[in-house]
Amino acid sequence: MEDSEWRMEAATPLEGAPFLIGTDEEGDHVARWSDPESSPDDALLDDVRPDLDLHELLPEERVAVGARWKADAAPLGMLFQPGGDLGWDWADGAQYLPEDTAYDNSGELELRLAEVVSVEGVDLARIELTGEFVSVETSATTLDEVPVADGTATDVRTTTYGIEGELLWNLALGVPHSLTIEAEGEGDQVTTRDPDQPGQDYESTMVHESSFEVRLSCLPLRD
Repeated sequence: MEDSEWRMEAATPLEGAPFLIGTDEEGDHVARWSDPESSPDDALLDDVRPDLDLHELLPEERVAVGARWKADAAPLGMLFQPGGDLGWDWADGAQYLPEDTAYDNSGELELRLAEVVSVEGVDLARIELTGEFVSVETSATTLDEVPVADGTATDVRTTTYGIEGELLWNLALGVPHSLTIEAEGEGDQVTTRDPDQPGQDYESTMVHESSFEVRLSCLPLRD
């Protein structure tokens, strides 16, 4: 088996153009520029996901320090497939995954309310989290680069991550203050020739290892 290292880089026009996410008076999730006069085209925010509130990770009822609970890991998909469409410009014309990629996220987290701390007069609940996050990415491809087969095919890339992290939650405002996640994953990518095509069947499997790190900070603002 041959090992190879693969790295890709991308930039987004949203870099250096802060925007706000939250809810409007009707309770709908919205995104808007922090400084509309010096920001890029408004259309860049059309496909940004503004629902990064992380409430799905909290227990249904109030809990005491030391309490543990479980939560669905699927909402972390908005971090592993970050933010919706951020207008990525891939270096050298490459792209990590096709735009029509379908995502199926699953897994389970265990969370623990470790303590309540005060930072600059703000009470924050410090929540430790561990668990597993599974990402399945499905996309259409072709076998143009395969010498022994041709036609169209489907890629299914499955990665299972072990998760460790910490969530700080602003108790007064009911919003996240920060989130830190470190994840180590492994999995495979199975390429299968689509059925009902003339010629021989084809399937290949590549295994991979992945590292993922998230640093999320929130700054609640009042108009």
